[in-house]
Amino acid sequence: MADPEHLEILKQGVDVWNKWRDDNSKVIPDLCEADLKNLNLKYANLAKTTLKESDLSNSLLYEADLSRSDLRKSIFKNVNLNGASLIETNFQEAFFSNVMLSGTLANGIILENARITSSDFSGADLRNADLKDSILTVINFNFANFEHVSLENAMIPGGPPTRSQ
Repeated sequence: MADPEHLEILKQGVDVWNKWRDDNSKVIPDLCEADLKNLNLKYANLAKTTLKESDLSNSLLYEADLSRSDLRKSIFKNVNLNGASLIETNFQEAFFSNVMLSGTLANGIILENARITSSDFSGADLRNADLKDSILTVINFNFANFEHVSLENAMIPGGPPTRSQ
C-alpha cells in the first residue's frame, strides 16, 4: 500500500514532487499499489521509487526518470514514456498496451514475464535488457539498440528484431 504522504505530495504536481525529492534524497518513495491513472508526470523524478502493482494508465511520463524503480506487476495502458530514463528499472510481470517508449534510455531494464502489446520502442536503448519469458505482440523496435538483450523463451510473433531494423 502506498505511503499516503508520498501519494499526496505527488498529486500536488511534478514541481512540488521534484522539490520534495531534492529535499528528501535519502527517502525511498513508496507508491505501491497506487492509482496513478490520468496524471501528468512529465519530467517527474521517480528514480528509485517503489511503484509495484501501481496503475499508471493514461498518464504522461514523457522524459520522466524511473531509473532503478520497482514497477513489478504495474499496469501501463495508453502511456507516453517517450524519452524517459528507465535504466535498470524492474517491470517484471508488468502489462503494457499502447505505450510509447521511443528514445527511452532503458539499459538493463527488466521486462521478464511482461506482457507488451501495441507499443513503440523505436530508437530505445535496450542494451542488456532482460525480456525473458515476455510476450511481445505488435511492437515497433525500429532502430532500437538490442545489444546483449536476453530474449530467452520470449514469445514474439514474426520472430525477434534484427540489427538491420
